[in-house]
Amino acid sequence: MTLLVIAFFSVAVMNSTYLKYRYSERLLLPLIDKDKREKFYKENNYINIYKSGIAVFKNYPIFGVGSKNYRVEIDNNLSNNEDYFINNHPHQVYIEFLAEHGIVGTIILLSIIFTLIFKNLKIIILSRNSIQLGAFIYLIINLLPILPSGSFFSDFNATLFWLNFSIMYACNPQTNIFNKTKNTN
Repeated sequence: MTLLVIAFFSVAVMNSTYLKYRYSERLLLPLIDKDKREKFYKENNYINIYKSGIAVFKNYPIFGVGSKNYRVEIDNNLSNNEDYFINNHPHQVYIEFLAEHGIVGTIILLSIIFTLIFKNLKIIILSRNSIQLGAFIYLIINLLPILPSGSFFSDFNATLFWLNFSIMYACNPQTNIFNKTKNTN
């Protein structure tokens, strides 16, 4: 299956001039050539936004700047810190958690989210419920550390995340909390 996906992706890239430009010239070539790699790291907006989020985290490592205060911190201290880059959020969920909630808040948030997601993993796999499995996979993909993301707490992506989270629990009678309360009464 993995080979099929890789083959499909390769064929799509080879047959599209836009995809060739996007993936080979804009992503792969800058990573291979040392001079282009240094230029890529200096000029790439995502890299600058990530560095900015890490700089905010370094300034507030324990408790962060507070939920949805990343933008305020950047706006207020842009001239004082050369690592800051103007943007509303760091575009990566883990950097956002660290910058806005620090180590303490990130550990609490991630432990709650991962506990709730993986709590019923055995039920999800054994029930073979396609909808529940699809919602579970969506949540896992959303939390991959290598992918850029929208703001976790105030974005369209967050709406999709929490809808899939709800669907993952609601579409199976074994994990639906309302079915459990109905059966116990």
